[in-house]
Amino acid sequence: MDDEKPLSSAVEGLYSAFARYPLRKHVEGCPCCVHQHDKKALEAKPLRQLSSSDLSRYAFKAMTTWGDENDFRHFLPRIFELVVSSERIGCDEEVVFGKLSLAKWGTWPEKEQLALRAYFRAGWRFLLSQESPVVEPDSWLCGIAISGEDLRIYLNDWIQAKQTHAYEHLNGFVEHHQPTYVKRHSLSNAFWPTAPKGVAQICDWFAAAKTRKELERIYFENDSSEFASAISKSVKYLEQISNS
Repeated sequence: MDDEKPLSSAVEGLYSAFARYPLRKHVEGCPCCVHQHDKKALEAKPLRQLSSSDLSRYAFKAMTTWGDENDFRHFLPRIFELVVSSERIGCDEEVVFGKLSLAKWGTWPEKEQLALRAYFRAGWRFLLSQESPVVEPDSWLCGIAISGEDLRIYLNDWIQAKQTHAYEHLNGFVEHHQPTYVKRHSLSNAFWPTAPKGVAQICDWFAAAKTRKELERIYFENDSSEFASAISKSVKYLEQISNS
């Protein structure tokens, strides 16, 4: 699970799937907030060499005040590559992934949708395996929920991770959201309200006996493993939520 190769392959899959969208010279933007030097930065280098400083402003403004859907699809592979790099993209992941919903990516060709889902899944598994991931699991889940993606497969990956860092991230995730869940049956991240379906899926998952039972099953099958203690803590947090 800590192997970066699936994520690297998924990023290459994005470049392949979106290669047919060329750079359009002078991508138009709102003249009040997109200046000539911003536009020139997008054209100054080949796509794979564009840096976070070149792309962060565009990533934030794409399709709202800068460019159209096809412009976004041209830059998407590099933007999404930067999201999971040590350089980062310089823009909230929730905003970046939310651009997909704006672009109605569910209507895109199947090859493009599959490439995006492969990236989401590989990125998720890689982030869970890291002690200090470049993107917090909360932000990743929230971002793909805003994009309109179903979270069930990602939540199942979390349960089935069998990796210490993944269950430690789960502990932190549940602990962080517990107060808001108890008060409003909701989640704490400020972006979550824009993904009500995702909020409902997470809250139901928190409270479901099935979630705890599956974690308990993994615990008893691996009670001598290094991740057993982290699973035990996760189960306790979830029990507190279900009893609230």
